Amino acid sequence: MVFKEILTKNLQKILFLLGFFSLWLIPGYYRLNLPYLFWGLYLLLVISYFVLYQPKKKWFVFIKVNSRFFLFALLYFFVVTGVALFHRQLAGMPPAIVYLSVFLFSAYTAFLGQEDIPRLSESYFKGLWYSSLFTSLYMLFEVGMHFFRYEALNLILFPEFMLRAAGDHTYFNEDYTFFPYLGRPLFRPGGLSWDPGLTTPALVLVFILVFEGMLEVPWRRTGLALLFVAILISTSKTAWGGLLAYAVSKFFWGILDSFPKTMRRWLESAAPLAGLVFFFLLGFLLRPGANSHSAVFHLSYFSSLYYLSRATLGEIIFGFGYRRTGSFFHTYVPGTKENPSFSVHSHADVESLLTNVFLWGGLAGSLYWIYSYSKAYSKGSRSQKIWLLALLALAFGYNFHTLWFLISYHLFLWQVLLSNEKVSQS
Repeated sequence: MVFKEILTKNLQKILFLLGFFSLWLIPGYYRLNLPYLFWGLYLLLVISYFVLYQPKKKWFVFIKVNSRFFLFALLYFFVVTGVALFHRQLAGMPPAIVYLSVFLFSAYTAFLGQEDIPRLSESYFKGLWYSSLFTSLYMLFEVGMHFFRYEALNLILFPEFMLRAAGDHTYFNEDYTFFPYLGRPLFRPGGLSWDPGLTTPALVLVFILVFEGMLEVPWRRTGLALLFVAILISTSKTAWGGLLAYAVSKFFWGILDSFPKTMRRWLESAAPLAGLVFFFLLGFLLRPGANSHSAVFHLSYFSSLYYLSRATLGEIIFGFGYRRTGSFFHTYVPGTKENPSFSVHSHADVESLLTNVFLWGGLAGSLYWIYSYSKAYSKGSRSQKIWLLALLALAFGYNFHTLWFLISYHLFLWQVLLSNEKVSQS
């Protein structure tokens, strides 16, 4: 029993550390970094706990009760791996394996939180809170180094071999679309990453969690102010859009209070669909031309799903797989292949998570994402619904299919479902 107590405490500690290092996409060796190191440690501890102490019968009952989630998740995994093997795109295999491991072990984490070890998910999100604070401070130092020494902090602190995860992407991000400051374009700090689009969405989601009271943390006011400043100085349109979506959702919910109950429920339910329609129409209004800015391409990615009508039946049903959504644009979307502003090659994914969700696994694979999101949204409280709406806006703006996103989304998903289950049983 002493060993069980030690193992239980270590599960909570490793989850906290996993949360804290989730936004540390560098330093590392290519894609092998600290988040994956702590994820591996957590998997070992969870497997040990499952083998030694967990009654298997309860776990299988949990799977049976939530069978649709598991069936759709397995369907998604087999679809994207099957497409990767069919096209001999081995680079699409690791993301699929990471996805499945996160789904299974986040489900088991939620199960343990319900049965044996409470507050496991909270340990992760608290770690993510401290990671967001550290990232925000780091971004402030990045901006200072840029304006006073005109150097990139990441290039100073880490040797070249620990920065290779970025590939051809620079760590010296400057944005020329905004006004110059002190004779220089604005710097885009990304924290311990090569692009703010990979980390700042996490700052927005953590900001909402804490501001809405879904996560109790120390230094709440100071921390929220710090996160807000970091989001602003990032000049990340994705993060700004997510924060704007949060503000609009809060305003929208305030107005709904004056509506009759039946109409209010209907409008709340229709909000995600309204968001999708808005993003779709926005892309059509801003169709990229021969000399369009790359930002116009970003805004039109989602509306380009219209051209799936030109794809083969197999591609419509099973999609294009990880690392291949660029091939859809090159093959079926007019003007993208020849336009120099569209820099995504055929063996890469476009920078829009929302678009990729419908292209990675096609109609069959996207069932998991549609079902899990709609289920969480329908079961969630007002604050949880607002968090999910902000996530939808963030996913439209950039492809942050990273470990922190997968873990955060799935732990949040199970937290919503199981907390709602407890309320209905009480």
